[in-house]
Amino acid sequence: MYKRTIFVSYPDCGGKSAANLILAGSSICVSNINVHSQQFWPFARLQNPRIHTPSLPQHLCNLHQIPQPLVDPLHPFHPPQTPHISIDPYSPTRHTGENYKLLISTIVPRPIGFVSTVSPSGNHNLAPFSYFQVANHDPPIFTLGFSGETNKDTSQNLLDTKECTINIISESFVEAANYTSIDAPRGVSEWELSGLTKAGTEVVKPPRVLESVFSVEAKLRFSHEWESPRTGKKTGVLAVMEGVRFWVREDALVDGKMDLEVLRPVSRLGGVTYGRTTEVFELLRPRFEDEVKRGVVKGRGRGLMV
Repeated sequence: MYKRTIFVSYPDCGGKSAANLILAGSSICVSNINVHSQQFWPFARLQNPRIHTPSLPQHLCNLHQIPQPLVDPLHPFHPPQTPHISIDPYSPTRHTGENYKLLISTIVPRPIGFVSTVSPSGNHNLAPFSYFQVANHDPPIFTLGFSGETNKDTSQNLLDTKECTINIISESFVEAANYTSIDAPRGVSEWELSGLTKAGTEVVKPPRVLESVFSVEAKLRFSHEWESPRTGKKTGVLAVMEGVRFWVREDALVDGKMDLEVLRPVSRLGGVTYGRTTEVFELLRPRFEDEVKRGVVKGRGRGLMV
């Protein structure tokens, strides 16, 4: 059975933020929020006795069998009878916000790029982005998507200086990382607000997050500005970056691979929900020659015979 733990960054608190309620001394149940943090966000550091933070489980990932293994790989499926509906993302009656809600709740889980930048004037910025992905390994290429009509601090700094540091968020500092998404005025550093620690870099100027198990120093290779087909207005920016230096915590590197027990990555789901990687399964890629030997398929050139 699939299990998932949900992080709720800001629960429904009667119109007040969780931070304001903590300051007011209100009781906040976090048993369903799963706040796993060794360095809590500033308000939680008040050590309010009404806040209970459960400890991290000893084991993170459990290895299970394939959810629905097939006896015969070519056995026909029996698809569900529930019909599908067709959606035109450009329909005159459809608001762009509907596309946003559908996409971020469907393309899940999404890795989160925790991006550190420095402005030309020296102001430091730190913010999380879930429009993030690795796109190639040689060279190491990463993509970041920034939505909105105007550039925020991170995207503007990246376009101006052409460099950044990308950090991966772990459970241990997820609340601190979330706090950097606060709507602070331009020029205010989220580093001081979150309490996270700056660490040195070798190639680029922006510091990495010391609490992060894995960080990448990156340089901007090119960017593309998106425009709405409806209005012609700017709606976002795609940034493509090359990784020029990796930083990996020593205890997380096992035979050249990342140990998920150490990384404990947090992923983004829809709305204000987040996910943990708690259960995994292995699925080997089939080899055509092996399947022919098993008598499952018969190969003739590029054709396929059962």
